[in-house]
Amino acid sequence: MLAQKDDSIKEAAETVYEISQDRMIQGQIWARQDYYRAQRANKKFYEDQIAERDAALAQKDALIEQKNVMTEQPDAEIARLQRTIE
Repeated sequence: MLAQKDDSIKEAAETVYEISQDRMIQGQIWARQDYYRAQRANKKFYEDQIAERDAALAQKDALIEQKNVMTEQPDAEIARLQRTIE
């Protein structure tokens, strides 16, 4: 082949090969970085969703507790009035 006959062409071919390998590796590095960036974004999204759900559940629990207290007061009053009737 021509590259085998001329050292400068052989050296140029090797340089082109190295550059293309460097670019291929660089592309793999960028792809890996993009993958990890997407994973971090997904993790943050789901953590935020969980935090919002937990906050909503805590708020609902507080409302339920408040309603329980409100229903206990009339029940206690009814029980008291029934005792006075008896």
